[in-house]
Order: sequence, then structure tokens, then C-alpha cells
Amino acid sequence: MAVRWPALGDWLRRRTWPWTLRIVHVFLLASFIELMLSGVAIYLPDLHAVLLPWLQTIYALHVWLGTAFLVALLFSLLSSPRLVRRVRLIDWTLVSAGSLFLGVSGYVLWFDTTFPVYWNAIAFSWHGWVAYALLAWLLVHAFLRTFSFQRSSHPLNWRVDFTRRRFLSMGVSLVGASFGLLGLAGLRRRPDPTSGGADSMATSDAAAQWAFPEHYSYTGAYPEVDPVGFRLSIGGLVEHPTALSLDQIKALRPTHARSSFHCVTGWSVPDVPWDGVTMDALFAQAGLRPEARYLVFYSADGVYVDCLSLAQAHAQGALLAYGIAGTPLPTRGGFPLRLVVPGMYGYKSVKWVDRVVATAHPVAGTWEQQGYPAAAYLGSVKTGF
Repeated sequence: MAVRWPALGDWLRRRTWPWTLRIVHVFLLASFIELMLSGVAIYLPDLHAVLLPWLQTIYALHVWLGTAFLVALLFSLLSSPRLVRRVRLIDWTLVSAGSLFLGVSGYVLWFDTTFPVYWNAIAFSWHGWVAYALLAWLLVHAFLRTFSFQRSSHPLNWRVDFTRRRFLSMGVSLVGASFGLLGLAGLRRRPDPTSGGADSMATSDAAAQWAFPEHYSYTGAYPEVDPVGFRLSIGGLVEHPTALSLDQIKALRPTHARSSFHCVTGWSVPDVPWDGVTMDALFAQAGLRPEARYLVFYSADGVYVDCLSLAQAHAQGALLAYGIAGTPLPTRGGFPLRLVVPGMYGYKSVKWVDRVVATAHPVAGTWEQQGYPAAAYLGSVKTGF
């Protein structure tokens, strides 16, 4: 390829640069491609079933490679003033701004318990879109370099004097602006604390305000449950095994609780107003036997399962939800029932729950069988650190 297009070979080799910067240049290109691929693998639900045994490794690779990418980029930018005094303005601006924002938003997602959940919710969306935009520019840049588009009067080739002081001042400003944008956007997204009741919000408004970026399914399918024929089976170590219809569950003492939902892949949805029933209300008729220590929740997909201790199941805000802000759960979101466990990652919140069993001993959940912690409290999954 380099023989057919000599300009491309020169672009990759950068013959006017010392060998250290040439290596860094190739590393930046290769690592960015790897970061895009690993990011897509982490996010896309269609890939989860295939890549599940390696997701933690992919997650760690993404974080460490992203860190190495930023270090290499800073090294090359801080070294460049010794080599060239004038650089393309658009290259310097887009690559520096895009990479620094990716770094800031990436670490907001990674240290999910350090920053406000509203920042996290915005950072997830922007992290992806900025990465796609940077990829698009790199493709344009490669095209222009390959075909030696050098017309100095064209805006794409405008140049600017490059100095360390200018780069450092711009870098500090961009990092500060990134945090500022996340903060302002998070405040705009923050829901009205007075909203969220059945009488206060239309279905379309609720769906828009508390939209989940993605609804994952372990099996790749989303069970279609008939609400009329649905029965929740309650058994195991109980005094009176029973089966409740959806109407019977809704007739129990309802609970309306706000909690933020955190997916282990990085995104969050702040202050979701869940409608449902607590475990106390759910087991009021069945009655737990004294030897019961755990509750096991089974999904209607026939595969997914997870387990909570009684203390975890009775924690504040934990409930079996049947709606959000007075509207039923969407099919992809777990209709008719899903478990909600505030303070834990979303893989504990089993969707399409159709059976709850009280046991004396814990049962390994679906994700725990892949190496994830059973006590999935926020901050407990720090793959690679």
C-alpha cells in the first residue's frame, strides 16, 4: 500500500521525525482503532452474549489503552515544538480537544462513584459521539495526507505557531471546559424533583425523561409476557407458596421510590421514579420461614437469575417494580416486573421476573458465574485496577 501511495507511506513513517515520535505516531493510530473496537464491544448488546467471558478483559483493555493513548498524545504534542513551529490548526484543535474530552468523560464513567450521576449520564452519550467524530476526522485527515492535499490557502491547511505554553494553556482550558460542559448539561438533564407521579406526567414525557441508553438482554431476546395470563410464583422456604397476578401485585401496598440506575458498562440514568412493591409487601401473604436467608429471582427468559440476601432485598429503595412515573415498564425494560436494587450495578436488577424463591443458601447469579461480584455495590467492579 505504501508503494502504491508514497504519500501514505511518508505519512505513516514521518521521515522528518525522530524514531521515537514515529513509533508514537503509529501507536496512536493503532490504539485508537483498538479503542473504537473495544468501546463498541462494551456497548453493543448484540455482542455481549458472544463476548461475555471476555468482557472484563475488554473493559480493562479499554481503560488502560485509553490511558496509554492520552500519555502518548501528550508526549508527542509536548515534543513537537522542538521539531516544527507551525502545525495545522484544525489537526491540533480537533485532535487535542477531542482526545482530552474523551479522557475526561472516560474517567467520569470509570470513577462512577466520584462524580455526580448526572455527569455520568451525559458523559456516556458524549463519549461515544465525540469518539465517532474524531474517527471521522482522522479518516478525512488520512485521505488528505494520502492524496497530498497541501493547498495552503484552504481552511483545512491553515497553520498556527505551536508552543508548549500555548498547548498547555489550551489543554488546561479544554479540561476545565469539559468538566464545565458535563456539569451544565447534567443540571439541564436533572429531572424536576416534584415530578414522577402517576398523575403528573404523560407516558411519552416519562419515556423521554428517563430513557435508558440501552436495554440489555443476556439471551439476546426480549420475552413477550401476556399481562393477563402472567403469574408471579413465590415459593421455596415460605409458609404458603402462592402465585400472584399482575393486578394482585399492584393491589398490594404500592411504593414509589426514586433511585439512580447504574449499568456496569458505564452509563447511568439518574433519579428514576420507580413504581412497585417492597419485599415485605410481596411476602406478606406467603410468609418467610425462619430459616430463609436469601431470595432468588428468576427471569422469564428462562436463563437469567440473581440472588439477594434478605438484608439486601429489604434495603431502602429495593423493590419489585412494575412501572416508571406511573407508566408500565417497556417490554425491553423488563415488563411486567423487574427487580430494582439501589446502590448496586444493574446486572443485579433482574428483568421479566416471573419467579421468586426463598432459600437458606445463596445461588450464584448469571453474571457472578462469569466472575462478577455477588455484592455488586457501586465501585466494586474496577476491572484492571
